[in-house]
Amino acid sequence: SYAAGRRNVWLAAGGGAQFTTRLVTHYTADDGLAIADLAFVPNHDLLLYVRGGDFEYPDKPAPNPADLAAGVEQEVYLVDLHGGSPLKLGDGHAPVASPSGDRVLYLHKGEVFSVAPQKDAKPEQLFKLRGSTDSLRFSPDGRKLAFVSNRSDHSFVGVYTFEDRSLRWIDAGFS
Repeated sequence: SYAAGRRNVWLAAGGGAQFTTRLVTHYTADDGLAIADLAFVPNHDLLLYVRGGDFEYPDKPAPNPADLAAGVEQEVYLVDLHGGSPLKLGDGHAPVASPSGDRVLYLHKGEVFSVAPQKDAKPEQLFKLRGSTDSLRFSPDGRKLAFVSNRSDHSFVGVYTFEDRSLRWIDAGFS
């Protein structure tokens, strides 16, 4: 929602013709920090979202309409749908949770980062490639990750296997 300059996430729940709504985040400042990239965590009552930055050009410098002295970064958050404060997982965008919900991946400056969805977890870069990466998709069993590696004049579809930390290239697109 966007009300009086405050951006927040709401949850609608229910069934049939009856729905209830409730506030999930509780931001009170008119700071110009947008919220986007909402993603549920499978098998958990948790929600991922991104706050701040430019969602059209996420890896460009973030706008700072409120002139916040600390500046603005795009930040990935996790929040419990039953209440509580959001937990910052790292700087980035486009979060996606594994099918089991035990791992969250996100993008930061064209690179893929992995973090456990818990307090004090340290994000780590999953792999290093030329170009920039996007379009992260877990396999149904969560053992592999499909992605697109964008190069200046072409792209590749790749698959990363978590078990042996290997990369395999599926297809190249030259248009």
